[in-house]
Amino acid sequence: MDKDNINFDNNINILPSYLSKGLEFDAVVIANRNNFKDNVIDLKLLYVSMTRALHKLIITNFI
Repeated sequence: MDKDNINFDNNINILPSYLSKGLEFDAVVIANRNNFKDNVIDLKLLYVSMTRALHKLIITNFI
């Protein structure tokens, strides 16, 4: 997946966190919190992902 093949006309958009900066969505699902490590870059990406949700944020942890 890259920024050229994301279609914003559908009701559901799946995109990596680094492409979501500046966008807003009614709901955001972070499918695997464990993919974000405890370093500055990953924590900033997690912050960006979490702040994209306007109404509902769902975070899951898969082991």
